Amino acid sequence: MHELGATEALIELAEKECAKKNIPKPKRILAVLGALSSYCPEPILMYFDLLRSQHQILSECELAISAEPAVVKCKKCGKERKIKDMGEILCPTCDKAGIEIVSGKDLYIKEIEY
Repeated sequence: MHELGATEALIELAEKECAKKNIPKPKRILAVLGALSSYCPEPILMYFDLLRSQHQILSECELAISAEPAVVKCKKCGKERKIKDMGEILCPTCDKAGIEIVSGKDLYIKEIEY
């Protein structure tokens, strides 16, 4: 259910970007969803379809979501790598625990097509 709030925030951001760039009727919003985010793409797409009719500028717009892999960096040796979940905390290079998330935890707009 928390995808509703994320979808509303995505719509608000899209409207602001369209106003800033003088885009009267966007055709498609390309969003990116990180592998470590707590969101699922299906509810976001569903909520977007339900909510877009309430926003004139987005009434004919479609939303496309692509996945972004999670990338972490070892705090000890600095090696970056892709992971599938946060259980992969041991670095395969130096065998130490402790990672910093580089990417893959956010939901954001990559592009607005018009």
